[in-house]
Amino acid sequence: LTISKKTTMSKEIHSWRRRQFPYTVWARCSNSAQYNWSNHTFLIAEDDDSSYVYIKELLKKTRAQLVRAVNGREVVEAVKFSEKIDCILMDIQMPYLNGYEATREIKKLYPSIPVIAQTAFAMEGDKEKSILAGCDDYITKPVQPRSLLAKISQFLNEEKKEVTEDSDQEAMNKEKEVPQKKSTDKTWTHAAIII
Repeated sequence: LTISKKTTMSKEIHSWRRRQFPYTVWARCSNSAQYNWSNHTFLIAEDDDSSYVYIKELLKKTRAQLVRAVNGREVVEAVKFSEKIDCILMDIQMPYLNGYEATREIKKLYPSIPVIAQTAFAMEGDKEKSILAGCDDYITKPVQPRSLLAKISQFLNEEKKEVTEDSDQEAMNKEKEVPQKKSTDKTWTHAAIII
C-alpha cells in the first residue's frame, strides 16, 4: 500500500486541528465577558503565533488593548516606549532575551508592573525561578482561561474569582456562538506601537 504525500499531509493537518480544538473552545467559552478592561493595556510577550492567537481570543471579550512582542528585547523596548502597560503575560522561552532576563530588565525600570510568567515547560522549579526573576505570578500552558482571567484580575484590584479546572470544563460543555467583534490588539514593531 502506497500513501501519497498529499494524503499524509492531510492527515497531519487534521490531527493538528483536532489537538487545537479543545483550547480554541476554552478561549471562546471563557467567562471573559464579565470583565470590562477597555481602559487597560496588556503586553503579550509571545513568539509563537498560535499561542498568541489563543490568548487574543481569550481576552477579546474583555475589550482590553493588546500589545504584542515576539522576543525579549522587544518586550523591554515596548515597556520603555508605551505610555501605559497594566500587565505583562511573559512567555519564558523567547529568543534574544528569555522571559527571566526580560523580567529582570523590566522590574529595574518599572517594578510596579505585574508580570505573569507562562511556559509550556512545567518543570520542577520553574515557578521558583520565575518569582526570583521578579515575576508576580506563574501559569502553565495550555493556559486555562478562568485561571488566567482571575490572575490578571487580582492585579487590577478587581474581585478575585474562584477558579477550578471543573469550571473550565463546564464552560466548554456550554459553548455558544457569539458575534465577532472588531479586534483590539496592537502589534509592537521596532518603529512604534500602533495604538
